[in-house]
Amino acid sequence: SVTGASISTIGQPVFASDGNTFTTSRGGNSKIGRQVGWDADNSLAIVDFDVYAAGVEIVTKGTASWSGSGASLAHPVTGVLATDTILYGFRNAPTQAAYITKAVPTADTITFTLSAANTSDDAEIDYVVLRTAA
Repeated sequence: SVTGASISTIGQPVFASDGNTFTTSRGGNSKIGRQVGWDADNSLAIVDFDVYAAGVEIVTKGTASWSGSGASLAHPVTGVLATDTILYGFRNAPTQAAYITKAVPTADTITFTLSAANTSDDAEIDYVVLRTAA
């Protein structure tokens, strides 16, 4: 949660303290992003994090479409390094009851592994590749 956030603070900066407390008050805190929305059902702020302020850059993003009917997929992504971090989630979950167990980056490839084989080849995984800024 973000202390001080409400529907009226959309568009305002969001800050964090060393103790990872999120707030709309600058004080001695560091800016981490901007509030871009408000979830009234759960009283939660939707924050667009400024990854550059955190020392991280977005390298690329995309969607991997499943093929091969197995439980793993080596998806080619030019420029990915083994040291990159991958954020991922289903765009379309497989027909089979399965979840993503891991996404492992290697040179120019991300290998996604599911908990069960996607024999229907209908899974699609969205991903974002992050890298620590030099």
